[in-house]
Amino acid sequence: MAVAITNLGQILFLYNQGNRNIDFDDNYTLHWHHPKEPWELRTGHNTYLFELPKDILKVWLNKSVTELDMKCSAINCKASFLSNMVVYYSDEYRQSKIKMISIDITQLNEARKAVE
Repeated sequence: MAVAITNLGQILFLYNQGNRNIDFDDNYTLHWHHPKEPWELRTGHNTYLFELPKDILKVWLNKSVTELDMKCSAINCKASFLSNMVVYYSDEYRQSKIKMISIDITQLNEARKAVE
């Protein structure tokens, strides 16, 4: 598990899926499949699951009536609240690490164009 601090200073608990080697690349992508399921943060060869903080969840779902609205709102939440994070974790040697990661702006813009 790792802990991330969002743009707004909110804490996310990132649960590593499968790969025992916890590591973070400079860039990451965010994905969601269903509003009641955890979001996924993918970086390098790792996937981490996390729950959105209630404040962000309210912004995301409050304005969403249709699935298209939900997708557009999710992209806006990614850009506004989750585009940069500071992650605290332990590497394979149990050394404490701190890493600043950022969302891939090109992929974010492509996602915006895809839902327009």
